[in-house]
Amino acid sequence: MFVVNPGSQFVLRVLTDKEHYYPVRRLFRLALNAGPETLELMSADTLFSVGLKEVPSFAFQEETLGAGPTLVVALARDLADAKPEDVAAAVYGWGVGLVFQTDGALDRLTLPLPVSHLRPTSMAPDIFASDAWLYVNNHDAVKIDFRQLTPKIQDAIAELSAKTPLKTGDVLILTEANQTVVVKAGDTLRAGVTGVGMLSVQLSKK
Repeated sequence: MFVVNPGSQFVLRVLTDKEHYYPVRRLFRLALNAGPETLELMSADTLFSVGLKEVPSFAFQEETLGAGPTLVVALARDLADAKPEDVAAAVYGWGVGLVFQTDGALDRLTLPLPVSHLRPTSMAPDIFASDAWLYVNNHDAVKIDFRQLTPKIQDAIAELSAKTPLKTGDVLILTEANQTVVVKAGDTLRAGVTGVGMLSVQLSKK
């Protein structure tokens, strides 16, 4: 699935012993607790690939932002009318994302969507039974137990595949709207998914 020379297509870095990339075909954002109307097709240009030892700085105009950790799902094969038990076999790898929210109408155009390296499924445990977390200035701020989500991750992806056939190269950003925290300029955020990895960003004021 991965490529060695990504060319001009947007890619996510892959956690392997060599420099490999996952080419992104389409990017979807799906809220797990708010119904099918929350599915959003996004531009891959909003993705910001964060390296293992990088701590990028993001500047914004608002006084505060909402921030929450996300699970990133990259598909290795097409998925249509799938059953929940078929979802895991279609996944190429998992990543960690960090979604920012404001009250502005242009959020999706102005705010980045930082994403970690992808961890191939062969290197990951049972992610469906894992959790996501967010630390703000080294303080525990958000914890999401995937086993407690409604619907379950695999159920949500299976339901999505029945309405919108998914293709190889599609990336899903799975969010939980009730699990966000208010952050401000000067904060350092560290988001992670147990068994997948983590990423860190620094916030600043424009």
